[in-house]
Order: sequence, then C-alpha cells, then structure tokens
Amino acid sequence: MGMADLKKSYSKQCNLTKIEVDDFIDDAENYAAGLPSLLFAPRIIPGCEKAGDSANAQALTAPRKNATFSLNEGVVEQLAHASKMNKVSKSKMVRILVYQFAKLSAQQQMQIVEQFISEG
Repeated sequence: MGMADLKKSYSKQCNLTKIEVDDFIDDAENYAAGLPSLLFAPRIIPGCEKAGDSANAQALTAPRKNATFSLNEGVVEQLAHASKMNKVSKSKMVRILVYQFAKLSAQQQMQIVEQFISEG
C-alpha cells in the first residue's frame, strides 16, 4: 500500500445544515442535561419507530442577525441571573423579553419605559 492509497476520497458532497451559534449552544446544553436535541430529528433505529416521532421534531427556522449594543453591569448581572434561573442562553432570554415587550399595548410599553427612565 502506497501513500496515495491513504488519501481520503470524497465521492459525494455532504449537505450541511447551517446552525446559529446560540442554537448550537442551547442544543449542547440540552445534550449535557440529557434532553432531546432541538436541532436534529432523532435518529430512527430500524424496528424501533414510534408513530408521531417525526411530527414532534422541532425545527428552528427563524433567521437571526447579530446585534451589538451596550448594557451596564447591573443589567448584565440581571440578565445572567435570569438566564441561569430559567436555563436558557442570554441571547434567548433577550429575545424572549423583547418578544414579550412587543406584545404589550403601546400604553403598557410607554409605562414601562417611563418607569425605567424615572428609576435610572
């Protein structure tokens, strides 16, 4: 066997799925906690299929965009605490909070903003 025989040959291209960093981290945390993957459908072992397994697989398709903003140390600590207590990444916690804020009426949003400004 020569050295040329040891080269890897790729006969077909792999289609890799693009995954966001936050999703990868969340999935790694699930793996560490023994929870099912949020990104990949479970591998089905022949003879062990269950009805509805593929319907229960979650697909995270929402596109994400990186954003840069500044937070003071107190807010960073609150975010880290909330993230740890709820067992979600800080990025996901910010997305949850923004989503919840957006669901409020304009009057409720203004009350929160005014309260924050008066305390700050």
